[in-house]
Amino acid sequence: MSTIQKLAACWLCLLLIPGISLCAEAAKEPELRPIHITVTDAEKNPVSGLQIDIISQDGEAYATEQDSLWLPFTTGTDGRCSIPGHETGRAYRLTLSNPYARPEQKQNTDFRLNEDGQPYSLQLCWEGEAPGESLRRIPDKLVLHFVDEKGAPAENLLVRYERDTFFSAFPDKFFTGTDGQFSPLDPNGRLILLSPPTGSYTLTASRMDDGTACSFLLPYAGGSKEYTLPLPSPADKKGQPSSQKQPEQEIAIRVIDAAGKAVPDVVVSAEPLRMPETGTPLPLRARKAGRDGVYRNQAILYTTYTLYAQNNLLSSAYLQKHELSVTPETAGQLYTVVFEGEPPLTTLEKIEEKTVLYFYRPSGQPAAGLQVTVKRADTGKTVSDGWTDYEGKYLLLQLKPASYILTATDEATGESARYTVDTTPGASLRFELSFPESSK
Repeated sequence: MSTIQKLAACWLCLLLIPGISLCAEAAKEPELRPIHITVTDAEKNPVSGLQIDIISQDGEAYATEQDSLWLPFTTGTDGRCSIPGHETGRAYRLTLSNPYARPEQKQNTDFRLNEDGQPYSLQLCWEGEAPGESLRRIPDKLVLHFVDEKGAPAENLLVRYERDTFFSAFPDKFFTGTDGQFSPLDPNGRLILLSPPTGSYTLTASRMDDGTACSFLLPYAGGSKEYTLPLPSPADKKGQPSSQKQPEQEIAIRVIDAAGKAVPDVVVSAEPLRMPETGTPLPLRARKAGRDGVYRNQAILYTTYTLYAQNNLLSSAYLQKHELSVTPETAGQLYTVVFEGEPPLTTLEKIEEKTVLYFYRPSGQPAAGLQVTVKRADTGKTVSDGWTDYEGKYLLLQLKPASYILTATDEATGESARYTVDTTPGASLRFELSFPESSK
């Protein structure tokens, strides 16, 4: 190698060494440390429900996997919140805000995260009104408590919701998440919608850990409403999943009250609202929700139904309606309807004049799903036609005193039986009738 080549090689090394050093520095990942925050009021009481935002003093927003969904961090019931993954050696500004205060209340705190390897804690005093107090004064709101099968708050959910607009191809959608798709829960499994338009809402709650989802259908007529929404457990009965090649899909609809308890005997039915291009789906036949509040039926894929839930025992029957869309994506979900009317069993207890028929198999099991026809014995006129419920029960209200012929038929086997029942005025009567076992 000539002298000139050796000098050129030396100069090249001198030029490359700083670059190599800089690349090594760039490859070195910054140290990340969590920040533990505790917020109290002036009397040292924890303040829950405050939202927390952190940006670096150079204006760069703090970003994590949670921020990719734009879910705000919120103080829990103990006033605490832990936020992971901040770079050390930088200055930050932390902003506390009360999301329910009008006008908005905010409070800033500046701090620097040193490179000492120690956990960093901030003890902050909130000088504004507690979010819970601000929320109580908002007149129109929906407060939704999501709970698991044990009744504990269900966290780590993403909730998408929209308001049903019947006979419209474009339902109104409302989102509080800044990503335009999802609404975040606070640490207590609670979602709050402020001043939502009145109407019927469909909410889809998805678990962030495994992506499983369930849907809730609930009414809102204004004012301050609070609902407890239990998530289905793995043992809960759901509709059977279906492929796109299968036109029918079994759906399961659970009816609950505002406290999250099952409401049996609500009559559920559905009419097609928006249908696929091929075929005309039939209505879903009216049936009572079972003892567990669940109604099951076969629905057609790619069909939007108007779902009806009603207490038909009231003199002016309470009717609640919702939109229900059946798609392959919703296959296997358990739909939950929050029923605002009086429970049918409560109404039944108040009715003084009624005839209740209970059909049983010889084995003692209730004969559910029998088709029952009731006719006057003297005129042959049909006065009632329907099906027995999950208890084998068939209800007749305010029958005129007379003798009646009952025919009960099991559509699955073709077995039938006839009975004669005599009624008296002003009485509450109960008849237990034996239905034969199938001979097939």
